[in-house]
Amino acid sequence: MDFRNLIAPTYQEVQDMEFNHDVRSEFVNRIVETLPVFMATLLTSHRPARPEEEPPHLHQLEKKLVDQIFQLVDSLLRIGVSSEPACYNPKLFKERLHSLLATTDVLSAHTHKPSTE
Repeated sequence: MDFRNLIAPTYQEVQDMEFNHDVRSEFVNRIVETLPVFMATLLTSHRPARPEEEPPHLHQLEKKLVDQIFQLVDSLLRIGVSSEPACYNPKLFKERLHSLLATTDVLSAHTHKPSTE
């Protein structure tokens, strides 16, 4: 099943509206590009025939999904690097980005705490 074909009609309508109103969203484009990949990864991940193969299979599935989601997050952060993100609502994007960066600051502080041992 080609998931790109499933979303193609809707995405074409989005592109038509973008053209009609001279706007573009890199955010929407990135989601449209990656959503089929996520779905394909999940739907093609069949349970192994033998129970002893299940833990390595789960590790491999998780690795694929982690790689895919972090590639998406990285590409979304790159959108935020520009002074005016190519989004329908740059203010909303920047607000969400700043919220995410605040979370990463907390995470960074938490993971770099000196050991108390």
